[in-house]
Amino acid sequence: MTNTRPPWNKGLKMGPMKQSSKDKISKANKGKNIGPKPNIWITGPDPVVHRLRRRFILARNQARFWQQKWLLSWDQYRDLLLDHAENLGKTAEELNLCREDKTEVWSIGNVQIMTRSQAVRRKKLKDKNGKVISRTNTKQLKERKNGKK
Repeated sequence: MTNTRPPWNKGLKMGPMKQSSKDKISKANKGKNIGPKPNIWITGPDPVVHRLRRRFILARNQARFWQQKWLLSWDQYRDLLLDHAENLGKTAEELNLCREDKTEVWSIGNVQIMTRSQAVRRKKLKDKNGKVISRTNTKQLKERKNGKK
């Protein structure tokens, strides 16, 4: 069933406006949302650091989604990856930040930089029945270790 009625505002127009009101609105809106705004940037004007900050936020949110504890600060993340920023990516030979022990938290002592192909070839975690654990959810792994599940 389609809606055949015209929109409620069809044909309605604003009343006449004084030129002084138009000028006031124009002056208030002048320069808004136009061009870069370095005064509100967290990372400064460097585009490499901008991309790195975005990667940091995405990685932190992905860890939260999988209920993995994230203890890396922005400064630690930047210091780790700033020298490798041009080599970061998703192809097999590009670099990524990975956890050494997948059951532990994302912290400065538990992360290393490796290629994606190296990360994929690491030994898989298995449960007590020998089945591979597809995602390493820290909360669930701790419950398994404690015998709750």
